[in-house]
Formats: sequence, structure tokens, C-alpha cells
Amino acid sequence: MKKADIGLIGLAVMGENLVMNMESKGFTVAVFNRTTEKVDKFVNGRAAGKNIIGCHSLEELVDNLEKPRKVFMMVKAGQAVDDMIEQLLPLLDNGDILIDGGNSHFPDTIRRTAYVESKGKLYIGTGVSGGEEGALKGPSMMPGGSPAAWESVKPIFQAICAKVEDGSPCCDWVGENGAGHFVKMVHNGIEYGDMQLICEAYQLMRDLLGMNDDEMHEVFAAWNKTELDSYLIEITRDILAYKDTDGQPIVEKILDTAGQKGTGKWTGIAALDEGVPLTLSLQGLEFAYQGRAPVLKQLDLQVQPHEMIAIVGPSGSGKTTLFRLLLGLLHPTGGSAVLTGGGEALDVSPSTRCCFAYVPQDNVIFSGTVAETLRLVRPDAPEEALWAALRAACAEDFVRGLPGGLDCPLRERGGSLSEGQNQRLAIARAILADAPILLLDEVTSALDLETEQRVLENIAALPGKTCILSTHRPSVLSLCSRVYRLHNAALELLPESEWRRLYRNN
Repeated sequence: MKKADIGLIGLAVMGENLVMNMESKGFTVAVFNRTTEKVDKFVNGRAAGKNIIGCHSLEELVDNLEKPRKVFMMVKAGQAVDDMIEQLLPLLDNGDILIDGGNSHFPDTIRRTAYVESKGKLYIGTGVSGGEEGALKGPSMMPGGSPAAWESVKPIFQAICAKVEDGSPCCDWVGENGAGHFVKMVHNGIEYGDMQLICEAYQLMRDLLGMNDDEMHEVFAAWNKTELDSYLIEITRDILAYKDTDGQPIVEKILDTAGQKGTGKWTGIAALDEGVPLTLSLQGLEFAYQGRAPVLKQLDLQVQPHEMIAIVGPSGSGKTTLFRLLLGLLHPTGGSAVLTGGGEALDVSPSTRCCFAYVPQDNVIFSGTVAETLRLVRPDAPEEALWAALRAACAEDFVRGLPGGLDCPLRERGGSLSEGQNQRLAIARAILADAPILLLDEVTSALDLETEQRVLENIAALPGKTCILSTHRPSVLSLCSRVYRLHNAALELLPESEWRRLYRNN
């Protein structure tokens, strides 16, 4: 039997569709899945009678490939990719090619390319865009990594990818190292922004204009016939028209929450990782809850990178509301809030939320281990990063003293810990998130003065960190460069002599 032109590992929907796409373009494909029952089901079902070779081990997969061997990995991003690389390397010859088609973070691809090349093999990290349908009918592909690998995979990639009107393939070599996955990351980041725009348009139509789902469907249908014609507008149109079995719009029954695989967040963080400092500017910012008097009026504030500033004021003065505006949880009723860095300016919105790490007044601690609680913000954070965040929050000692340490189970809302310990865990989690701006909302109220001072000194010493804190405790003001008072919906800068007097009299 003829050996396969390429092998693919991971027969989820994307993997299966890519295999069917490659086979339809005249290529023979060998396939493997960790759960071998999936291999048999695929080969004997959807792939029956086609030039697809089912394999029940990695050794069998490699043996069925033409040289130089090309192995396309469609496995979950993260540790699974590293594990698969380690299993495949001993089976491959020098010059063979490993391809990662998942949404890997580009620094991981840079690391993996260097590692695989050090073993005499070649590596490609390729973005694959278009979802399940694109994988089957023609995705956009963004390969990068080992330049020497490109000529071997080019015929396959450019055959299966989408084509523009003149027949040009939506696939070409992007660059070395992690370039392919970097481009895919930015691609996804733009897409997240598009989805946010669609969500905001939907909210305006529903809540402000009072439109029903059928009316919104008609608007999106009209938009899809204009320059807004796109896949995202198209599926929004169709979703708004879809009815459940009881005749009610299905969109109203879907849980109002969303998740992400990381690429949208990484897009924002990438600029930050390049050392581009962020300036936060409020200009005439106003907010009022519907039918109520303004909570915030004409707020003007500019926070420079690496500053620590404090906002004081009585309970109910609007400090928490201001934080919610910065997080994109509320929309200003006037003025603007803008993040500026590297010459680019972004209006503060849900899409910029990754630039902030927020610790609310009521510490949100869920059931699970200490490590799981911390990793809610960074699922792939190594253990040393957890301890570093705990150390900065003055929580290392008490966590090491817990039964099992990081593996100690916590009750819902941290019921097994003191309020001060819960506060420090919440602060550690925010530090671990590694966002450039920390928002701390009365988060040291349960700490003694000495611990509070140490925690804030540690935060102030974190490289590249900007901190905005609200407080009722004058003791925290000694570390701040500026102090503002929020009173009667307005923000005023306190003279240094006044807030230092508050600190001394504490």
C-alpha cells in the first residue's frame, strides 16, 4: 500500500475535517487518535473507501509516512503539545517535520521550534482559521517556524487552504520561530474585537431601542448585504432568527457568559510584553444609573505607567462604580476612558479588560484547592509563579502551613480561612494575572497595619505595575504618588500636605 503524504494526530471535528480536506485534494493521509476507537469509527465510517490509513499507535503512524515525514498535530494547546513532541521525536529521522495546528501561544512555539531543531528535526506552528467548515472546505493557514520545512508542506497547505477570487491561496510562509501562531493570535484578537462590537450593537438595539429578536435579525440581514458582509454578521443574523421548540427565540435562553482559549487576551498582552507602557486617561467621565442622579461627574484623571495612586471617599461615593467602568462592566454616560500605549489609543471596554487585574471588596474565593483558586486567572501558571504571587501578597507562609499547601482544599467563599487570608489570596491571584494595571478596592481592610504596609510595598516593587487603590484607611497613603478624593460625584486632587496629614494622624 502507498505510504501517506502526511499524518494527522487528533480526530476531533477540526482534525477529521482537515483529513477529509487533504484526501479530497489527492493526498493520502495517515491518522491516529489517543482513543483508538475513534480511529476505527472514522476509518470505517466517514473515511470508508478513501485514501486514509488508520493507525493504532504512533509507531504505526510514523511507519506509514513518506519521507521526509510530516506529522500534523491537532491536539489541545499547552502541555499536550509538549507531551506529543516528546513521544514523536524518538520515532522520527533528521529532517522530518512536526506541525502544530492548534492555538498555541507563540512564545511556546518559539521554544518548541528551537528544541525540535536541536534534535535534528523541523517544526512548524501554523494558525488554522475558519472553524470546522473552513477545515473541511478551505481554511486560512498561517505557517511559521523552521524555514527549511516550508517547501515540503507547501504543496499540501496551499492545496487545502481557501482561495481568493483570483485563485491565490490563503496560505503562505509567515516567518521563523513563532511567527505563524503570532499572526493567528492577532487574527483571533481582531475577531474578539469584532464579536465585542456585535455584542454592543445587539445590546443597544435590545435595551436602548427596545427591538425584538426578529427586528434585530432584519438589521443584521441588511448589514450582511453591505460592506459589513462577513461570517460573524451572517451567523448573528441566523442566530437571532432561530426559534426553540416552543417558538421562543433561542438566544434569550442561552447563558449570558463567554469563555476564550487565550488568543484574544494574548493579543492585548503581547503589546504589554513588548514593554509598551500604558497610560490611563479619564476625560470628562460621567456615569449615572438609569433614572438616578449622576454617580460620577466630569472626572478628569491621568495615571502614568508604574504609578500607585489612591482614591479616598466615603462609602457610596462611587469608587467601586469607577472601577466597574474601567473594567468595561458599565458604560460611561459621558466623557471617555482611554488606554494609550505605543502611539495606539483604545477606549476602555470589555475587550481591554485583560489590561486590568481587579480585587473587589468581597473576596471571590471558590471551592477547590489553593492552586486551582489562583490558576483561575492563568490556568497554565507554573508552581513557582504561584509561590511568587503568594509571596508578594504576604500569603506564602500561611499557605505553606495549610494541610497540603497549594493542594489544600478550600470551601466556597473561602470559609475555611480568615478574612485576612482570603484577602491575601485574592491579591495573590490578581498579581498572578500579570495585568499591567491593578485595581484594589478596599482589599486590605482585614489586614493588620504591618501586613498591609508590606503587601503594598511588594506591589509597588513589582516591575511594570500600575496600581489604583480605593481605601478608607489613611495608613496606605504613604506609598502613593497622588491621592484623590471622590465626593459629591466629583474627583479632586488632594494637596500632598492634606493627605500626608491624614496619614500622620492615623
